[in-house]
Amino acid sequence: MTGAPVSTAAIPEPVIDTTVATTDEVTTSRPPDSTTTQPTIAVTLPTTGPPKPPGEPTDTFRPLTLDGAVQSAAEGCVELTTDVGRFALVGDLVADLAIGQLVTVVAVASPNASTTCEGIPMRVTEIM
Repeated sequence: MTGAPVSTAAIPEPVIDTTVATTDEVTTSRPPDSTTTQPTIAVTLPTTGPPKPPGEPTDTFRPLTLDGAVQSAAEGCVELTTDVGRFALVGDLVADLAIGQLVTVVAVASPNASTTCEGIPMRVTEIM
């Protein structure tokens, strides 16, 4: 049995141009001396760069609302004792709190805050 000869010519593969183009540029042309039918695809990559790290450690934490009793464990140490634990309160607003006061505060975890307290350092942003 004889059949028609099978063509061994390869099907051209697309050429991908990974050159970074500006946001407004997209190239879909071929080089002028090209005699093949290979398409060229240009890829536009964003030029914004990697994400920036937070400015302060507190930028990565969400504010928490805490209810509890204000206590002083040592000189310059103001703590809030709650149902879930003890927190070292830091920041300018802490001066407005009285020892023994039952209070609700909005605070953000502040792991790098300097404190003599034993609780988790929390920067007070609001006293309710």
